[in-house]
Amino acid sequence: MAGVRLGRSGASQYVPDSSPRASRARCTRQEIVVTLTDGRVLHVPIAWFDRLKAASPEARRRCKIGFGGAFLHWPDAGEDISVERLLAPPCPACLEKMRHEHKRQRAA
Repeated sequence: MAGVRLGRSGASQYVPDSSPRASRARCTRQEIVVTLTDGRVLHVPIAWFDRLKAASPEARRRCKIGFGGAFLHWPDAGEDISVERLLAPPCPACLEKMRHEHKRQRAA
């Protein structure tokens, strides 16, 4: 349970949960835009997430925030993404996808 952990004696103690939480989320044509409860706004490329990239604009619009703001869920796209994952440095494969997409757009 978030905010509760067991101490050495086995008794539970309240610990404030400082994990980042989403208060709003939406998709543009190229980005996931997430507003966090602390006021930060994240802009993350959709290209990093194959299911969202392949989803229709309508499916992307149907983003739901779950688990107290810890996860984003797109039921029609079959995609679930944690807010912590959006804050983490991009994986090498994601960076390569982004470079490839950028080159493709420049060539067009």
